[in-house]
Amino acid sequence: MLLLILFSCNGNKNSNESAQAEKENNESSILPDSLFKFNMSKIDILIDTGFARTIEKKELVTLDSIQKAHFIGGLGKMYDRGIEIPYRFFTARFVSKLEKRGDLTPIIIDMGGDDYGSLLYILLDNKSDPVSYYKLWGGFCAGEDEGKDGTLVQCPERTSLIKADGIYSYITTERIKVHSGPTLVDSVRYFTKILPSGKIETNRIDSTRYVRKTKK
Repeated sequence: MLLLILFSCNGNKNSNESAQAEKENNESSILPDSLFKFNMSKIDILIDTGFARTIEKKELVTLDSIQKAHFIGGLGKMYDRGIEIPYRFFTARFVSKLEKRGDLTPIIIDMGGDDYGSLLYILLDNKSDPVSYYKLWGGFCAGEDEGKDGTLVQCPERTSLIKADGIYSYITTERIKVHSGPTLVDSVRYFTKILPSGKIETNRIDSTRYVRKTKK
């Protein structure tokens, strides 16, 4: 009887290990490490304009139409500043695969097209299907907009810091007087919590406004 119990326990253990190995093999075959040229496995990862410019100079692996339909299209309709993102007409490139968060695998994808450029943080389940996403940097920007008071409103600049407890983002917007006067700078800070289910919750932490001399 004891031998039967031991054999049963050992059999269950082997079965669980085989299932886990099969799951990892399936995931790696769909999303091999060779697709990603940036090794960013550590936490405290800063994603800013400097990082985006570095990416522009790198030869990254481009998503084909099937991969775009799966990893980006699988997220459903996506909007930025109220405009639907026509991802089918944009170029998308694999950037990095990060450390897993529970059963979820985060990847970073660079996507760009006319008046648009962004770095997307996409969460994948154990089948490499997309669950949710968060914009780390960029977005739609056609240049300066003229405000009602005669100021020029620059495109919002987003910076994100990926940490163990979530993602901290800072969005800075500059309003510049056309002829004279100081520049008004608004900075809003957000914290994004990633739930075990893959759901993303973003909350505003605080905001600051300050004035500085306009650059000439």
